[in-house]
Amino acid sequence: MKMPTIVVVADERAGLLSDISYILGKEGIRMESVGIEVAGGKAVVSMEVRDTHKAKTVLTKNGFKTVDQGVVLKLPDYFSKIDDIRRTLEEEKIFLKEWTLISGEQDKGIVALEVDKPRKALRLLCDFLI
Repeated sequence: MKMPTIVVVADERAGLLSDISYILGKEGIRMESVGIEVAGGKAVVSMEVRDTHKAKTVLTKNGFKTVDQGVVLKLPDYFSKIDDIRRTLEEEKIFLKEWTLISGEQDKGIVALEVDKPRKALRLLCDFLI
């Protein structure tokens, strides 16, 4: 069974993952898995944890920004790909409520999507997931 995921967006820097791990560990929150992507000077840290509410609260209290959207993607040529993704979601009867550019460069971007069927969207867009 897949655990809930929390996503943290921060400026890219040495020691970022160590700081996040320390803060969560101090509160007894264990990271089950971690993925990191970087674009445009931003790091996106995606973590599976047992208690996402507690993890978000602790991280926010310590100055970290968490993303509430359920699907975070790394896209090559993100500006043109977002229309392809929107069409793909529509074909599968998934409503794209909102998309947010977290960070972008000329050749890649990190985008958060808010959809009405996140589990189905995750399966559909698994090639782009962070």
